[in-house]
Amino acid sequence: MSGQNIDQLHRSTLGIYASLMDQFNPSLQKLVSLGNSYMQAFQALAVTSEAYFSTLAKIGEQAFHTMSSRLIGDVLIQMSENQRRLTAELEAIFRWFHSEVLQEMDNNVKLDKDYIAGSRRRYEMEVRTQATSWRGS
Repeated sequence: MSGQNIDQLHRSTLGIYASLMDQFNPSLQKLVSLGNSYMQAFQALAVTSEAYFSTLAKIGEQAFHTMSSRLIGDVLIQMSENQRRLTAELEAIFRWFHSEVLQEMDNNVKLDKDYIAGSRRRYEMEVRTQATSWRGS
């Protein structure tokens, strides 16, 4: 392999390392960050939903005990119970999503970053060592 080809290969390899560190890895970090923001937004929604449907259930209870609004009261109570059940199921899914997906992705992104940085350092040291040995020959 000629010196020009080796130099081109070296620049190309460094470009790949730079691309991984400057584009791909930060994109994954942003994805994890967006997932965490999504989790926080859902948690806020769940709290607000609980307050809303608790109030709705209270209104339903009051309406249930009147002759003219008994049916509406029953519907409001059922809506509140169903919404609470759905929210609880979604909270379980989000807890799984956070622990099994987001935390694992975050850990893997950090491990990848460390591995790529170490791999680049080893590559650069190897290239320097080879360049020194070629000059010495």
